[in-house]
Amino acid sequence: MCKQVIAVMKEYNIQRHYSAKHQDYKACSGQIRKDRVQSLIRELSVQQNIFTNTNSESEKAVRASFAISELIAKKYKPFTHGEFIKECVITLALIMCPEKQKLFENISLSRMTISRRIENLSTDLNLTLEKRASEFEYYSLALDESTDATDTAQLAVFVRGSDLKFNLTKNWRTYIAFTIKQLELIFI
Repeated sequence: MCKQVIAVMKEYNIQRHYSAKHQDYKACSGQIRKDRVQSLIRELSVQQNIFTNTNSESEKAVRASFAISELIAKKYKPFTHGEFIKECVITLALIMCPEKQKLFENISLSRMTISRRIENLSTDLNLTLEKRASEFEYYSLALDESTDATDTAQLAVFVRGSDLKFNLTKNWRTYIAFTIKQLELIFI
């Protein structure tokens, strides 16, 4: 009630603290006591909201970081573009809504963060597709193999499937890089 901490939780220390600091609470009764309890509840709620708001803001920053990482991956841009995008967003925030600038500064878009986010998105996508593929009743496969300029073979696997409720999953692509010698070992 008084927001003080007792150093050693012994019976004597607690009695002394109570008799020194809380004697006036004994006299409180009725509406005064109810008002005091309500004020303590409000103070606690304010303290809890500070942590909730901070947590909410950090969750939004992480969500934004994932969204930008996904865009960078979809457009095949270098991971270092994340830092440039962050500079652009902060500049926009300074001009459009300076009171929210701190929120945009909390978004992590470093090269390593972008890399981790894309790995997490990729892992999640693979797990989701594997789960859906395990439920396929009917499916078709298409394979495509080509080599790039460095003589590395790229194998693309396309899966299209349907479950018992005829929910279609299309365009599942898995790219596997092999050298020509590795492919010969696998298929021979």
